[in-house]
Amino acid sequence: MAKKEVKEDEIVFVEDIPKAAKNGLYKEDFYNITLPLTSEKQDDVTVSVNGEITKIQRGEPVTVSAAVYEVLMNSEKMDNLAIKRRAALMTK
Repeated sequence: MAKKEVKEDEIVFVEDIPKAAKNGLYKEDFYNITLPLTSEKQDDVTVSVNGEITKIQRGEPVTVSAAVYEVLMNSEKMDNLAIKRRAALMTK
């Protein structure tokens, strides 16, 4: 069982997930993560992958499958991209 420790302020993109995870072996790969608890983001996070629902409490360390981890990282990547594009539009 592969495990990767991820710091809460670290941004890790999908390309960094091991090849085994990308090949669909999600049940064997797990990640220890803690979603940050901030004044703007206090709600729990719900992730659904292929009918399996995972609810993650912010501020608590949890172990998630590679599939859930990939969804969270893609979401963070898109949020960051949206913030950058919004800032670029505001400076024009």
